[in-house]
Amino acid sequence: MKVEGPRKPRSDAAGAASGDAKGRQGSPGATTAGQESAFQSTFEEMEAVRLIEELEQVGDRLSRYPSLSLMARYRGLVRLLLRKAQEGIRVRRDFRWRRTERTLYVLIQRTDSALEEMEEILRREGDRTRLLDLVEEVKGCLISMLS
Repeated sequence: MKVEGPRKPRSDAAGAASGDAKGRQGSPGATTAGQESAFQSTFEEMEAVRLIEELEQVGDRLSRYPSLSLMARYRGLVRLLLRKAQEGIRVRRDFRWRRTERTLYVLIQRTDSALEEMEEILRREGDRTRLLDLVEEVKGCLISMLS
């Protein structure tokens, strides 16, 4: 149920007479496309930062206690971040910023190969220093793509 208070007469004649969006631009509930896109980009940035922080935590745990379940979670987070980066590249392509396409492909390819190597190291319970190097390499690739 919506309860409204008494209506006050408008002081600007154009807004009161026409009743269109121009008269409501100053109202607290009105938003513009610029505000919405700024909010969306801020929200996406915060989500990317949160995902990278979670990736760091899982990467640290993976380096201390290597297991296939942590590797699966790590790989899932990397895939999610790669998807986010690809969405950003699609937007850039719409604006004809094609300069980064080759770089993105190389970074995705390097990230995938690093993930495969990490999984192989975990399977044979091998070198932890190499695992740490690969975790840092993947994180670096993701940060490069998202920035």
